[in-house]
Amino acid sequence: MSLANETSCPAPPEELNPAASWFAARADRPAARFFLWELLTATAVLAVVLAIVRAYGMYGAVACTAAAHLLTWVIYPRWKPGDRFAQEMQFDLTWGLLMPVVFFLVDPMVFKEDGTSIWWEAAGPGPPAGQAASSHVGAWGCFAYAFTGWQMATLAAWLLLRKRSGRLAAFLTGSMFVGTQLIAVVGVFLLPAVALGLLTFGMGIVFATPAMMAWSLVRSLMDAELIAWRDQPDWQAWALAISGGTLAVVGPAVVGTMMAFIVRG
Repeated sequence: MSLANETSCPAPPEELNPAASWFAARADRPAARFFLWELLTATAVLAVVLAIVRAYGMYGAVACTAAAHLLTWVIYPRWKPGDRFAQEMQFDLTWGLLMPVVFFLVDPMVFKEDGTSIWWEAAGPGPPAGQAASSHVGAWGCFAYAFTGWQMATLAAWLLLRKRSGRLAAFLTGSMFVGTQLIAVVGVFLLPAVALGLLTFGMGIVFATPAMMAWSLVRSLMDAELIAWRDQPDWQAWALAISGGTLAVVGPAVVGTMMAFIVRG
């Protein structure tokens, strides 16, 4: 009895390894595309969130962060049931691009030197006269702002390009790898603040934002890596990834230094 018919046409790797099929499907997901009404809605939401934070400070940020969690875990999954891609896209837009801005605007302890937020008691008086011209953002804070802005731009570029990114995917992979490490460290460092802050009018919920952003970057990093090493030789992918990771540190360091000179005099 011949086995030629059974062995001459081997099964595709995807049938032998379901995980490979799942990863391949993630790599082939389309780039983000938005209708005009969606862009207008996003702009309106951003304006409302900033207005709330501007008016109510930390309490406004707590309310906006709670609303973001409600949208992510309850409302959107019921609105788009079974659409995993849409749910992940909403998570990335909310926690990778919007909520980090809210976190930095009201941050009272992580990147400030004296426990003030960027906005001096928005609903009350301004800073003391003798301190009106000084900045309370430390040098580390300037780097953190520039670094986070770089990661937000990298994430936005990946969401808009995805499988069309080609060789650029390797560069984005290296950049997001570095961002994942540093932002995750900040997220772990803030875990005690999250736990203690939840007992104080729920303020700790705001300090969980870096951990949420880190998860968004991790997932995007894994998807970008699938394309980066698929569309070019390994040596070229590694060279671009190392370049992206290096520039993700050097670029924000230069910009942060310039910011420190400007805002601190």
